[in-house]
Amino acid sequence: MQLINYELPGDDCNIFLFGDVHTGGLMSYEEGFNEMVDMMHSPYDGLAAKYNVGLDHGDQIEAIEVRDKRFCLETTKIASIDKQIQYAIDMRLPIKKKLICALKGNHEQTIIRFTNATERICLGVGIRYGTFSAAITYIDKKGRLMFKHYATHGKGKISSRAHTPQMRLANMRNQIQQKLMNKFGDTLLNTRGDAHKLIFLKPESQLYLTTQANKIRQNYTEPRKRSGYIEPHHKWYANTGSFLKQYVVGVDSYSERADYDPVELGFIICKVRNRTVADLVKVPLLV
Repeated sequence: MQLINYELPGDDCNIFLFGDVHTGGLMSYEEGFNEMVDMMHSPYDGLAAKYNVGLDHGDQIEAIEVRDKRFCLETTKIASIDKQIQYAIDMRLPIKKKLICALKGNHEQTIIRFTNATERICLGVGIRYGTFSAAITYIDKKGRLMFKHYATHGKGKISSRAHTPQMRLANMRNQIQQKLMNKFGDTLLNTRGDAHKLIFLKPESQLYLTTQANKIRQNYTEPRKRSGYIEPHHKWYANTGSFLKQYVVGVDSYSERADYDPVELGFIICKVRNRTVADLVKVPLLV
């Protein structure tokens, strides 16, 4: 766990929330990562590129060494762990000044007895090492609180066997919220990687009644708090997607052999407006 204070570039800005790139494997969608890098260096939603920042949620490299049961030479693009680390560094250097931090993923953890790959990547790029989870306090140029963010690589699948797409999405959103809602009480934004799902959940206003001047009034809750305890249903949640393809013609991946369903590749953008979270937008990457 790391506690990080980070000065956002303005009262209005965009936070690119991404992870699970899995560099080193044949299935890693490097072109999609480069597309995201180009977006970070371009205007987005009416804001200049200087207002774009990002956070890496882990699994920067595939980190499957030859004794791992998942290792397969056919689906390995870079076998050397050291070369995977260097390649991950090179990929992030163009956005080093925009990265808030990078988190360690479960793939990096599997080789921790040999090396801390994420820490080495952070040192090579010149960014903060966030460990597995980070609680980030976003401040303005005067040091004033804007809002707080809990970011973790996460652990565990997000899935649903419900019959309809609508029910499956609702169930998975609920699972994401359940995994994140009780970690920190004062974090408005709460994000995780690992599950490779490109899903977010916005606060929902709820109806309540009051009495006033002998009349019954209808009101709605409005998520306004940015400090202190924030009611879980007034928070923002996201699973940040991935850059790992499931299928490549001519070979079979471990996710294919595990019988996982295909997932959307991509990342999430958090739109910060007027010093707080205004919206979450998913950015699917088409292969």
